[in-house]
Amino acid sequence: MKQGKYAKKQLKDSAKSNREMAILRAIAVEKRKMVKPHRTKTRDFKLGHSFDLIELLILRRYPSKHVTNGCWPGNVAAACGRDESGVVGLVLWGEDAIRISGGGLIRISRGWRKLRHGETIVSTGKWGRIQAT
Repeated sequence: MKQGKYAKKQLKDSAKSNREMAILRAIAVEKRKMVKPHRTKTRDFKLGHSFDLIELLILRRYPSKHVTNGCWPGNVAAACGRDESGVVGLVLWGEDAIRISGGGLIRISRGWRKLRHGETIVSTGKWGRIQAT
C-alpha cells in the first residue's frame, strides 16, 4: 500500500515538473522574441561585414533604373541617408527602389556595407529587409 502511494506521489510530482518546464520553455521563447537586434551606427561600421540593424533618415532618393542582367532583373535606385553619427549611400532594390522616398525613416535589418570611392554604401542584399517607419 505504501508503494502505491509513493508511486502516485512520484507521478504527481513529475506531472507538476513537466508543467513547470513547459511554462519555463514558453517564457524563454517569449524572451527571445522580445530581444531586439543591436542597432549599428554609421561611425561603428566595419567595412566588408554585415550588420543586424540600422535606422536612417533618407535625405534623397535618386531616380530608379530598370536593370536586366544574368543575375537579377528589376529596379535599382541610389539614395543617401543619415543617422546621428554620419551619412551613408544606400542601394535600393526591386519594389523598395520605388516605394522608399526622400524624407522618410527606414530600418534596414541584416544588410551589408562596403566602401566605394571613399564612401560607405549600405544595402539589404539578398537576405536583408527594409521597413519604412
